[in-house]
Amino acid sequence: MIEDFKFFLKAKGSSEATMKSYALKIEEYISWYKGSFDLEFRRLYRENVSDYLAYLRTIKRDGAKTINTKVSALISLNQFLINSGIQNDFVVDKKDRIRVQEQIVSPTKVSKTDVEQFRQRLLEEEGSRYYCIATIGMFCGLRIFEILSIQLSDFNFTTRELIVNRGKGNKMRIVYMNQKVINSIKEYLKERKSDNPYLFPSEKSATGKMHPSAVNKVFNKYSKVITPHQLRHFCATNMITSDTAKFAIHEISAILGHSTPQVTLRYCHVSKNELLDKIDRL
Repeated sequence: MIEDFKFFLKAKGSSEATMKSYALKIEEYISWYKGSFDLEFRRLYRENVSDYLAYLRTIKRDGAKTINTKVSALISLNQFLINSGIQNDFVVDKKDRIRVQEQIVSPTKVSKTDVEQFRQRLLEEEGSRYYCIATIGMFCGLRIFEILSIQLSDFNFTTRELIVNRGKGNKMRIVYMNQKVINSIKEYLKERKSDNPYLFPSEKSATGKMHPSAVNKVFNKYSKVITPHQLRHFCATNMITSDTAKFAIHEISAILGHSTPQVTLRYCHVSKNELLDKIDRL
């Protein structure tokens, strides 16, 4: 069932990370079900879902965000079971999620100096390939799988457009490149020797793209904090706090490929010192 469920998620356009996360959450539910009733899991029942959520809150003491992720996984499983003809009713929905008061503004993990030093270390120690990846993440805010999915036909130096054809949920968007991004790509292309259509080709496959784990492995050598996803957060924060080029939330939302500006706000971290400085100037 789990493999069929993952195939269902893939067909919906879910990312690999979401597929893996939801599969683990459903495996956890099935394990609880078997442990509780000593029976094989076949379908969802409202009574069981209610008991499971109570177990997560009172016995396992999961946090609200963790429980909400598990609810989302169960909602997707419910839809999968209906589509498969195994059951015909919804027994779990968004109302089962716990409402959380989000802290929209939170302390940023890295400064611009941290990121610039990190990028320079990549250039000096690893070369133009990883420097280019970090530069695109820093200034374009792309997800790592979006960066590694860039093909040579996806960007234009004249118009400075970078087309993200394989975004989350298979959505397409256009991101504009600054000169630093363009320069990093041009320098990298001088050293790149491959007929592979991907900008960052796999070293193991003649036609495949580089795997995110390869990037994570190299990034971890130089920082325990700066990850490809952290660069995406930094990009959003830098756009909204820069003294020279402040972006509006809806502009950042379009660049990052978010469905709503509310999602973007979670990416725009402001440092404590910046907040104190602004409060002092009131």
